[in-house]
Amino acid sequence: MSLVREDIFENYSLKTDNIETDAILNNAMTARSLVTETGVDNYCGKMVYWLEATPTLSGGNTTVANNANNLYVTIYAYDGFQEVENNVKVWVGLNSAFNDLTNSGTVRPTEDQYQYKATAPSGNFEYSYTVIIPLVDIDGYDPGQCSSQYIYVIANAEVLVPNGDGTFRGESAYGGYIEVPGDAWWYYLKYLPECCVEPPEYEYTSETAFSYGTHVFVATNSKKANPEWLLGLGLTKNRWGWAINLTEDGEYTYKVYAGAGLNRLSRATEVGEMTVTLSGSSVLVEYNLYK
Repeated sequence: MSLVREDIFENYSLKTDNIETDAILNNAMTARSLVTETGVDNYCGKMVYWLEATPTLSGGNTTVANNANNLYVTIYAYDGFQEVENNVKVWVGLNSAFNDLTNSGTVRPTEDQYQYKATAPSGNFEYSYTVIIPLVDIDGYDPGQCSSQYIYVIANAEVLVPNGDGTFRGESAYGGYIEVPGDAWWYYLKYLPECCVEPPEYEYTSETAFSYGTHVFVATNSKKANPEWLLGLGLTKNRWGWAINLTEDGEYTYKVYAGAGLNRLSRATEVGEMTVTLSGSSVLVEYNLYK
């Protein structure tokens, strides 16, 4: 185990641990809510479920997310974890393995049946613990069946919950949305990993671009190349493009358009911004192009 990071947000203390020592986690929290980011640019999919301490009392929430390589199970305890060994336990598998383990969802697993067990720091403070599971370690899971092959998750945590009088007691909590009733009630969930789609590769071409301004190069009365009836400079009959007339000091920002033939914005593509800073006899022009 390795303690990755501790942050303070407003009056709440958040600590994060995980069972993959090289993982980089960056957690941000507000009261009774959690947003988890990991050392990847983006999750391909993510769902948040309750962490039920009793059939009528939530002890936190459980976030399940995936990218192309890993499944991330984050257990967040509102009031902290109990001071017991293996206070965080996670089981993952496909439908057939789940049915074999639980007698088709009627029997909750014992502690030794969970594949992933860890001891999160205990105490009465909000705490988030993330288990990172390589998808290749889930028996039978086929990455090619993403968005069609469910992963069953049993997330169990020994948490603290308030008694209502300023004291706290321990409860065994389960994350999920599917309740298994009975004397030994528990919850589980089915998570459908999202496919990770590579962004398309765009082809780029060269174009002339101008900042949209107050004047056009053609005459004011040009019916062909001055559809917005801007003030014209009369420099050419057909050449598109705009000019800007600045008379007072200040900073001005204008959109930059490419391919606006005959000064028609409907044909143009916005490609960036231009900022002009005018100060006395000095002019600073800066371009910020999107690509």
